[in-house]
Amino acid sequence: MIECILATDMSNHFKVFSTLKSKVVQAQKVNGNGESILKTIISASNNNTIEKFDIQQDIMNYLIHTADISNPSKDFAIYKTWANLCMDEFFHQGDLEKTEHLTISFLCDRETVNISKAQIGFMNGIVNPLFFLLVEILPELRYFSLNLEKNLLEWKKEVEKEGDNK
Repeated sequence: MIECILATDMSNHFKVFSTLKSKVVQAQKVNGNGESILKTIISASNNNTIEKFDIQQDIMNYLIHTADISNPSKDFAIYKTWANLCMDEFFHQGDLEKTEHLTISFLCDRETVNISKAQIGFMNGIVNPLFFLLVEILPELRYFSLNLEKNLLEWKKEVEKEGDNK
């Protein structure tokens, strides 16, 4: 569980994603018998207990990380509320950094960051690839991807309404 929690740290995002992505790509290459991708990944250990544990750990890390940043896959009203709360936290950090004459961290400057554009970037660069892979592994979760598509359109509408602010 400790490793799962550490996997939620965004500095580990690309490692968590690429680790499972390579397992999915490999499973797709060998999956000629119609078996689920998840089952193929897990059975790739050839009954080696340590290898099977490592594969299961990678899957759990991925699922917990995906769940941790899953707000964009929820109903837009819920997602927007959480996005604004997160951005308030980022902006507060930026305000403190500015007060201390420190370099303001990425996405933390309320004077230059546009929340709608930031969310579009977050969705396109981070969340959508995670959920695309999730649906490859568990196709019955496709409805999350449908919510992501709807929410991306909603943020684009917000950008249009806002005009050229920030």
